[in-house]
Amino acid sequence: VSTQSTGSNCRPMALRGASHSPDMDRQDRILQRHLRAWEHPTNDSSVRSSRPGSSAASKWLDSESDDEAGPPPRSSTTRHRRSSLNTDTQGGEITDLKNEVRGLRSENEELQARMAAADKTLSHTEKQLNVTEKRLVEAETQLAEKQHFWEMDSPSRWRSTPRSSQGRNFSPSSSCSTPRTPASPHAVHASLHVVGADGLARKTPLASRHGRRMSMDTTGQLTGRQTGRDTAAQRVMQGFMYPQEEKSYLHSTTFARDLIELSRQAAPLYEAEPRVLELVSPCYVFGDIHGNVVDLQFFQNNLWKLGMSLTAGTFLFLGDYVDRGQDGLEVAAYLFSQKIELPNKLYMLRGNHETRAVNGDICWYQKRSFLHQCRQRFGTDLGDEVWEAVNCAFDRLPLAAVIDGDIFCVHGGIPRPICEYPDVISAIEAIPVVFDPDCSDNDELCQVVSDCLWSDPATKAQEAALDHTGFGASLRGEDAVCFGVDAVNAFLERENLSYIFRAHTSLTEGIDLSKGARVFTIFSTSKDHGGGPEATCGCVLVDNGQIIVINRSPKYNFEKMQMQGKSPKTIKYNDSSIAP
Repeated sequence: VSTQSTGSNCRPMALRGASHSPDMDRQDRILQRHLRAWEHPTNDSSVRSSRPGSSAASKWLDSESDDEAGPPPRSSTTRHRRSSLNTDTQGGEITDLKNEVRGLRSENEELQARMAAADKTLSHTEKQLNVTEKRLVEAETQLAEKQHFWEMDSPSRWRSTPRSSQGRNFSPSSSCSTPRTPASPHAVHASLHVVGADGLARKTPLASRHGRRMSMDTTGQLTGRQTGRDTAAQRVMQGFMYPQEEKSYLHSTTFARDLIELSRQAAPLYEAEPRVLELVSPCYVFGDIHGNVVDLQFFQNNLWKLGMSLTAGTFLFLGDYVDRGQDGLEVAAYLFSQKIELPNKLYMLRGNHETRAVNGDICWYQKRSFLHQCRQRFGTDLGDEVWEAVNCAFDRLPLAAVIDGDIFCVHGGIPRPICEYPDVISAIEAIPVVFDPDCSDNDELCQVVSDCLWSDPATKAQEAALDHTGFGASLRGEDAVCFGVDAVNAFLERENLSYIFRAHTSLTEGIDLSKGARVFTIFSTSKDHGGGPEATCGCVLVDNGQIIVINRSPKYNFEKMQMQGKSPKTIKYNDSSIAP
């Protein structure tokens, strides 16, 4: 076979011989037809059969002109098959791509949510880390300051010895942070412990946690053991801890009988004590309570959370347990119960409201009078019986105390000197164990008792009007007096003491210092004295040679109301309408 080329068309030519057969011509035509089909593709419609349902391949096989037409064009069939294949393939690929896009979008949204949660967790962790680092820095600063403070003062725990006319027999600390009293073994701690609604105590600037943490299981077991004893003291303490649950008991004749029994049991304990107590540190000192159960519960929940029996030290209350507040019965019953259970842990001094002339004055105090509360709750007859029983115990309360032979504690203030006695404390010790100042004819002893219960520190305006002994008339009137700086210095020097702890004067801040920081006024109730919702309450801890002030946070009421979901309201009070 030879090939003849013309341009781009190549046509095969058969060898010409003498014996040329028709079959060879037919094969030649078919070959040329196929070559033309490859070189010049035609439309599918030109080679498609006119009969419905027939294909090019069937036409080539069944037609009579198969020799001329030959097989269907390869290019048209292949292109048709390739077009169908490509269309199906592209459709499947598009579907797969759409599904993949949906999966990627879902995965992207999930990753974004995870990233947002991770960012939130990271931000919270960073805040916690900053708080922890801040606390760590504060703790390190506190530790350094404490170590420096201890190294500077080197306090030692002093134990008081029986007092004699020659004064205290002990060697004072070599150094003291209070320059006014260089011989005192007690240094005023340069800080203020503030207890908030969260139950944590913070002090400034030497901030440290005050109070003890405890196991809830231990507390439950101790409470269960105490409540298991069915005595008047335990019933009262149960009612004090859960006033809402025990409301029916606190308004029943059973509570009245229990209070009468507690008064009879507590009276001999007070009668056996000297008129001037000799106490040793550690000792918590509290001021006026005035029937305020809420603040007394605050001290219980933060200072003797495990109970007084498991708390180190003693507890000294400076008087004024009833009147003004509406829970004087509960306060008296609770303190009597603690005294009966722990006679060597809790001590109570007499205040001016522990006299019949004051707590029975319904005309002056009206509904806030202790006698009115007794009658209102238990009726006239039983109420009068309760009131008399409680006052019989009050008649036997001591008048003063001395802590570590260095700190004089009294409800009102220092008495005026009495010529018949070598010193003031000796005059106090001469007071009869059972003494009613309103019924006694001994004017000198009545004066000593009145000064202990009613006197106040003189104001700056009163200082100029005081006599040569440092005493003068009080704004309270009648026989009450006030004492100035000269009287304080003379008393402390003569009695070989360093500080005076007193109550009696209402304070919004809880603790106040006066007379050259040698007189501490302690007020342990924040209600019923016109201080408003920002009033606070406080106490003082004498421990390890230090005088530590503990105050409730001024924002305590607001924080507590916010924790309960309430909105605090500021109320203005008129102090002039409050009775002294």
